[in-house]
Amino acid sequence: MKKEKNKDGTAFKKQFYAQCASKKDKGNIRAAAILGYICAGATLLLGVLMQNYFIIIDVAIILGLSLGIHLAQNRVCAVLLLIYSLINVIFSLLATGQISGWWLIIVGVCGIIGTFDFHKNYQNYLATFAAQPTMGIEE
Repeated sequence: MKKEKNKDGTAFKKQFYAQCASKKDKGNIRAAAILGYICAGATLLLGVLMQNYFIIIDVAIILGLSLGIHLAQNRVCAVLLLIYSLINVIFSLLATGQISGWWLIIVGVCGIIGTFDFHKNYQNYLATFAAQPTMGIEE
């Protein structure tokens, strides 16, 4: 029996996500991604209505990090999105005196919970899989 795994492990991780990831992990990752997409769309809409076309940079960052969380279950994207959202909220608070952009903080927290739990479960699976004897199966 041949292992379906690339040298970098990416296909195996996607297969693990599709077949073995818990509903909780999938739900947190999916919720973070969907809320991230909604935040990117709302930001783009408000930017266009206010004729602030530099907002496209903000939308690209939010959309890119949300895609990284959704498609690659990437922990780095989740952490960067949370940091980015915290910086946005702080700048907004200092500039306007009002808290805005707090939805992105929720996206970052959901993304961190989902991706870190998924990665922990994936590493446990790999450790269990590596500890099992091959019983004469050649690679």
